[in-house]
Amino acid sequence: MNHHDQHISERSRIVALHDEGLSNRAIAGRLGVSMPTVRKWIHRWQETGNLNDLERRPRSRVTSREEDERIIQAAVA
Repeated sequence: MNHHDQHISERSRIVALHDEGLSNRAIAGRLGVSMPTVRKWIHRWQETGNLNDLERRPRSRVTSREEDERIIQAAVA
C-alpha cells in the first residue's frame, strides 16, 4: 500500500468511526491522530464527500534560468 492509500485509509477510518457515533476525542485516541486532524477530515467529508488532499499548484519561478546560472557561477567562484 502506498502513502496515498494509507492516508485515504486513515481518513476513511476517521469518518467511519464518526458515523458509528464515536466522539472526536475517542477517534483521535484510538487512531493516534490529533483532534484537529479528526475535525478536518470529518468536516471535509461532510462538505465535499472527498478525502483527497487539496490540489496544490506549483509556485512560479522567482528567478530566471539565467539568474540561477549567475548565482551558481558566483557561488563556485
